Amino acid sequence: MGAEDFSYVLQRVPGAMLMLGVCPEGQQWKSACPCHSNKMTLNENTPAMGVAAHCAVAERFLVRGFEG
Repeated sequence: MGAEDFSYVLQRVPGAMLMLGVCPEGQQWKSACPCHSNKMTLNENTPAMGVAAHCAVAERFLVRGFEG
């Protein structure tokens, strides 16, 4: 997002931002309808991949903490 201010949080605590693309298979992301459009469609498999990525990060943190 153009007005994202998460960088201010990262100045105080370790962290990361993940960009999860949801463009449907077979479409080019540059020509697909944007996420806040009423014509937007998404790849229904992508949210599950995002949840899995967040769970993997949480599991790794629980095992290794900030040092891993």
